[in-house]
Amino acid sequence: MVPTLVDRSDEFSGNAKVRMTNLSHREWIYRMAYEAGRHVIGYEVDEVRAAVDWFKQTGPAGRPVGVVGTAKGV
Repeated sequence: MVPTLVDRSDEFSGNAKVRMTNLSHREWIYRMAYEAGRHVIGYEVDEVRAAVDWFKQTGPAGRPVGVVGTAKGV
């Protein structure tokens, strides 16, 4: 399984008929999460923890589950 991270690009940020912005998708989510007392990294960690829980439930009992990452997930 490869979890997806919040995109760092600003493609499609805005409406061409109204106004475009250079605010990245990650920054936009970060600002909304801050208002709710959360953090973008927390959302990504929750995504991985949910996958680990799923693997534990569907896999053989007692078998360990590992998580490996590199850099910023890029």
